[in-house]
Amino acid sequence: MTFISNIKNVVKMQKYAKFLSLITLFAVLWAPMALAKPQIVFEVSSGRILAGEDIDQQWYPASLTKVMTGYLAFKALTERNDFSLETKLKLSRHAANQPASKLGIGTGNSIRVEKALEALFIRSSNDIAMALAEHISGSEANFLNLMNRTAHSLGMTRTHFSTPHGLFKKDQVSTARDLAKLSRAILTQYPQYAHFYKMRYLNINNKKFRNRNGLLRSYQGADGMKTGFVCSSGYNLIATAKRGGQKIVAIMLGGKSVKSRNARVTELLDYGFLQLTKNINNFPTIYNAQQQQYKPPFDMRPISCAPRKRVSKKKK
Repeated sequence: MTFISNIKNVVKMQKYAKFLSLITLFAVLWAPMALAKPQIVFEVSSGRILAGEDIDQQWYPASLTKVMTGYLAFKALTERNDFSLETKLKLSRHAANQPASKLGIGTGNSIRVEKALEALFIRSSNDIAMALAEHISGSEANFLNLMNRTAHSLGMTRTHFSTPHGLFKKDQVSTARDLAKLSRAILTQYPQYAHFYKMRYLNINNKKFRNRNGLLRSYQGADGMKTGFVCSSGYNLIATAKRGGQKIVAIMLGGKSVKSRNARVTELLDYGFLQLTKNINNFPTIYNAQQQQYKPPFDMRPISCAPRKRVSKKKK
């Protein structure tokens, strides 16, 4: 069994008979596994990795891409005088015509940046992601250049963005480690905007939308951040949680279903908090851990979007 696959048993026991030595721990931590799903859990304050597997394998990020769009919106709110929460975004035809999921307010209509950011993180609205991109940079192409320059500056060495919302493109890829770097950046640089991704519900236009991050309702201390899904990515999740003043982030890519993804991320978070009871000062960080050998993304489409078999009803 691998290090990650042992987590469920470890958490259930809630105790250890023995502690692995650091050498054994990280030899297993970085061991390759052909069919493993990329996953990582790390402490925010130090960036130290508490557990991980295939953290450098490229994967399709799906709507986790919107975390970068949100990061750049927060940066613009902080640095620009012509961009505030009260600024109105007018949807172009291009933005309004983006595929679902979308808010659907229509071409030529406007939305305040504050509500746009709520829709971006809670509703995962593709039309709003495009509207933010066009407003911040003048065009989608300019915004994509900004996204990729920013990814480079954050040390996201195996990431490439091709859309501001994460709808599938074959060359749009990231890794668990790179998304960890982005998550830590948004958490530490713009903590004043944390409410946008910790809200359980979005109320807009007399409608109430539930946050798709179910851990906000089921996991003690959960306080963010973003879900993602396209057929080729499977079910992705970045989840943040805080207990006793300590904050950690768990990231899983390629879940087979929402239920199995949430269960595994719950195990990762539980294990992460258990690790924090030990001395982690010698644990590698998301920045200095040895980079793993390149692995191309695995296409989850045959698994996550396989056609359902029809159950024939027997005639009585």
